[in-house]
Amino acid sequence: MKTINIYIFAGLLFLLSACQEVIEVPLDNTNPKLVVEGAITNQPGPYYVKLSQTGDFYSTAPAPKVTDAVVTISDDAGNSEVLTHLSDQPGTYATSSLQGETGRTYTLTIVHEGQNYQAQSKLLPVTNIDKLEVRFVPESPTKDEGYYIYFFAKEPQGETNYYRFMVYENDSLYNSINDLLVSNDDFIKGDIENLELGYAFQLNDEVKLEMHSISKEVYDYYIGLINIYNNDGGLFSPPPVNPPSNISNGALGVFRASSVVSQTVTITGEE
Repeated sequence: MKTINIYIFAGLLFLLSACQEVIEVPLDNTNPKLVVEGAITNQPGPYYVKLSQTGDFYSTAPAPKVTDAVVTISDDAGNSEVLTHLSDQPGTYATSSLQGETGRTYTLTIVHEGQNYQAQSKLLPVTNIDKLEVRFVPESPTKDEGYYIYFFAKEPQGETNYYRFMVYENDSLYNSINDLLVSNDDFIKGDIENLELGYAFQLNDEVKLEMHSISKEVYDYYIGLINIYNNDGGLFSPPPVNPPSNISNGALGVFRASSVVSQTVTITGEE
């Protein structure tokens, strides 16, 4: 399993039995659960919602895709759109005209097999990225040799904000869902300065940093995922539990609304 990296920003985030009785735990998939992965942002759409179902415990097959749901996203201004299922991407539903707007609250509604699932998320503002700096760092016992990105931004005071950071290398997402980079600003008392992203890049790489605002509920979901990925399954590890979903009716996963800012740098070696 890939080791998950969680970076703590400026102090933020970031039995054995002697009994002979045999207890059989039913691990078959008698009650599959809906799994949701969806997002809407203030960037131009389309926006996507991916649906699947939990599979059998022992199965190595991919999670079954849900292709026959009715998926709707609406906002608190009366705008609503039924998403279209993409036949070339089973389980993926897309908007065609809905535009995310900072300050709006969005409701995801899914109807599947007679069940109704809902989630709400407010599209919160996000601070601007002031600049990215590139610095060469030689190899050390704790670092690979390479070019590292340092992040500067203004931090809104008097409120708690939650963020997800997505790093792209040459247009490909570098830190995927099992390498999450999230934070809150509980302990930041000033601006964000010299925050190292923690990834070593090479000459001619084009690196883009996206900063996404997220709600506390979405932040808690990602922290739950991090705890699962960090669980080594050892004797003294707590049993894994599902992350706290913001989807109703027992569904798993998350629906988030995010404002997004980004900045791109190309590593030339002349920084």
